[in-house]
Amino acid sequence: MARKKGHFIGFRLSDRELKVIENIKDARGHETVSDAIRELIRFADVYFDERITVEKGYKPHILRIAKENFEVFKKYPIADLLKSVPELEKELKL
Repeated sequence: MARKKGHFIGFRLSDRELKVIENIKDARGHETVSDAIRELIRFADVYFDERITVEKGYKPHILRIAKENFEVFKKYPIADLLKSVPELEKELKL
């Protein structure tokens, strides 16, 4: 397997921050903490992009439900309602 060309950045994390990243790694099925951090960077990149509107960010079936019953937004974690990072990147043509 070819190695990705990249940059090495070292930084300190608190115990809590490391635990959060490890939880994300496990929940998302990443093999390494580095992979989880990469996904977090990609998520932040698309999440903070002002071109992502509610209409573009939420999954289509969630938008249909929301038009009928706004209470749906009070019941589910936002991560379950948003499109995936690759889908959002596609919306932004990144």
